[in-house]
Amino acid sequence: MITNFSTWWREHPKFTLSAITLIPRAALLAAAYRHATPFGDSAHDGYLQIAQDVVQHNVLGLGPHHLITRGPLFPLLLVPGVALGHPQLWNALLNLAASIATCLLVFYSAKLLTRDIVASFYAAAFVTLDPWLIWFVKNPMTTVTATFFVAVAFYFFVQLLLYRRPILSSLALGASCALAALDHPALIVLSAGFTLAILIVISGSWKNTDKGFTIKNSAIILATMWLAFLVVLIPYAIRNYRDVGRPVLISDGAGLSYFMGATRYTLSPYPWANVRWEFTDVANRLHVSIPDLDVQYFTIDDRYYPELSKLAKADIESLAIHHPGYLAKRTAVMGFWFLAGDYSVSRTVAHCLFLALIAIGCWASWRTNGWKVTAPFLVIILPGLALHSLTMALIGHAAYAIPYVIPLSMPIAFTFMKQPVPATSFYAAGRAGREAYGVE
Repeated sequence: MITNFSTWWREHPKFTLSAITLIPRAALLAAAYRHATPFGDSAHDGYLQIAQDVVQHNVLGLGPHHLITRGPLFPLLLVPGVALGHPQLWNALLNLAASIATCLLVFYSAKLLTRDIVASFYAAAFVTLDPWLIWFVKNPMTTVTATFFVAVAFYFFVQLLLYRRPILSSLALGASCALAALDHPALIVLSAGFTLAILIVISGSWKNTDKGFTIKNSAIILATMWLAFLVVLIPYAIRNYRDVGRPVLISDGAGLSYFMGATRYTLSPYPWANVRWEFTDVANRLHVSIPDLDVQYFTIDDRYYPELSKLAKADIESLAIHHPGYLAKRTAVMGFWFLAGDYSVSRTVAHCLFLALIAIGCWASWRTNGWKVTAPFLVIILPGLALHSLTMALIGHAAYAIPYVIPLSMPIAFTFMKQPVPATSFYAAGRAGREAYGVE
């Protein structure tokens, strides 16, 4: 029976992956109706309330606040459920669909790169069984959908690596990065990560005589990607400027995030410390009372954001000049907790174990295939890591880091390949893939 199943899932990998995606999530959703935090609670960051404002008042905002503290895409995705009167059911269906699509996109991406069904299956299973992607399926929050948009972007990145319809792949990659950022503004630097990855691939491809990435078409590819990224974002940036009178690409609040993260680090560099998420430090810096901040769903009135951003910039400059060692230490610690931090010891340990599996896969891939094959997938996360090591840290369930499991899953696939990826350059792997699939 075990032998039959082993043969069966190899013959039906997509169906099997869909099943292992749905089963634990369906069980969690069934239990959530009785034991979870009330749906749309303040702990869910107000996305449901924004969707309700859209339906009831035709306003994309949060009560009296301009929507510059959250991305607009996810509340708009919740709007049909609110309009139909079943937001919780709609949210569940939305997150289930995004979860299955994410899993299959990882499978297809890995299959294109490895041409190995087993290795691709393991990479996709690794992603879909991430316990925090399962956990967040019940909440009206961006984690699951943001991971889906990263998976879409990654799929087109793989298409680009294989030099399949490079202009269309570049357009789709840039647009997908923009949608990911509109859904989850913390991913605003995702396009920079893909740019770093492409540059590494390009540097290796220039050493091949039958290369596809020449200096000219490489420049065209990067320009096309960034053009698509900006074209998708600009309409919303214009909307923000019209509403608040200053440039805000998607969301603001970096100053608030910076001081909240810095305050928590000052109190304790460990995520399981008993530290309340207070606005006291922010209020003291602005010389106002906490009620004056008009706190609602972890956000504050827009009139304070410009001042906080100036204060945060001045604080970073002062630390860099007078206390560079402290700034470096705090940045390193907060960068690690960005990936692993949580509010409990058990969940933090679980994060660390999950990261250890990723590290083992990356190390094995590096040893077998070399840095030119492994590095492009690692550098994708670096801009996000740099951004958050200065601002948000000690986030519950490492929610801001979860979407980066997509590129980090690819070294897992390489580890399970029967034959190593050609180590001369990553473009060689792309060339082999084009030949195998008959792509010119």
